[in-house]
Amino acid sequence: MNVNSFLNSATSLSPTDLKSAAQTALSFAHDEPNELDILSNISGLADDANNAIKLLFEVFGNVPGSLQNIINNSSDPGNVQVQLQQINGVRCCNVLPALDIIWQACADDEGISNLVDTSVPRPNSCSQVAC
Repeated sequence: MNVNSFLNSATSLSPTDLKSAAQTALSFAHDEPNELDILSNISGLADDANNAIKLLFEVFGNVPGSLQNIINNSSDPGNVQVQLQQINGVRCCNVLPALDIIWQACADDEGISNLVDTSVPRPNSCSQVAC
């Protein structure tokens, strides 16, 4: 279960299933900086892409931290709600828009913009987040 899938299902899970799903999502979240590092090594990216990469390295740590807080206290609905709001705020307002910029820049750099989808998938919860 990746982070988007987790966010799409988190509110409907029992505390035990929520904890398990959060642990799986945390594994994916820990890999995302590795994927970002690969993208950031593409030479000649535009300044907006480099600025987006810098932003991601600054804010992304909030997501694993909030996932870990859910794992540590999945039976407290108030805690879960706060952590989900934090994850959604960071991902919907910072991480995913920055990735849109990076994906587009990388596709442009590789000459494949017309062949791939450059819009990063959003969890359903982003439609309810005011940025």
